[in-house]
Amino acid sequence: MCVLAFCEKRKMTQREFFNCASANDDGIGFGFNKNGKQAFIKGFMDANKAWEIYKRFPDKPHIVHFRLGTAGSVTPKLTHPFICTETSNLLLSYEGISPILFHNGCLASWEHYAKQYNIPVNENMSDTRCLAMLIAKLGTKEAFNLFYGGKFIILQNGTAYLRGDFIDESGVRFSNSGYKYSYMYGFSRKSKTTKTTTTNKVATLVTPQTATVPKRVKMY
Repeated sequence: MCVLAFCEKRKMTQREFFNCASANDDGIGFGFNKNGKQAFIKGFMDANKAWEIYKRFPDKPHIVHFRLGTAGSVTPKLTHPFICTETSNLLLSYEGISPILFHNGCLASWEHYAKQYNIPVNENMSDTRCLAMLIAKLGTKEAFNLFYGGKFIILQNGTAYLRGDFIDESGVRFSNSGYKYSYMYGFSRKSKTTKTTTTNKVATLVTPQTATVPKRVKMY
């Protein structure tokens, strides 16, 4: 299901980083502002190498995404984020004016809407990339109205727009509780029911606190 971290007031700790990566090991991506534009670097399939990059990040707001592939192939180019344009080119680094999209969750019927709006469905497509293209084609509100649920961050014009409830952990907003647990200590990707049940119980407990998370947060 992925884990999405909006690091607003601090960076992730090493433990948080590797807990997220251990259960979501299909690639890591980073998003941030650079020279007044949206920027990202992504496609890191080795958590240790990604951590070495992350340690050099400045203490400024940024976004980290850990992918667990549920739609589309497991490949560096389908890690998050995606550029919100009608072609959503598969770049591993980007700096530009177009919004960029991060997602935690599964988008039901995305293939149906892809075909409806002439978006190719192949090994280079995923539900999140499809949504990024739909946002460019239809507009943000109209595109989101096609789907139910999920956690999202859109970075646009120096502002992070959060959609869905996030867990505020001392200045880092996580899309689920995966940052608390390590895959090596009791979780198996073959036993997704156990992992999902645990996450849902934690999410239920924190929902009253996270419901007040602002939908729009200035990055810097």
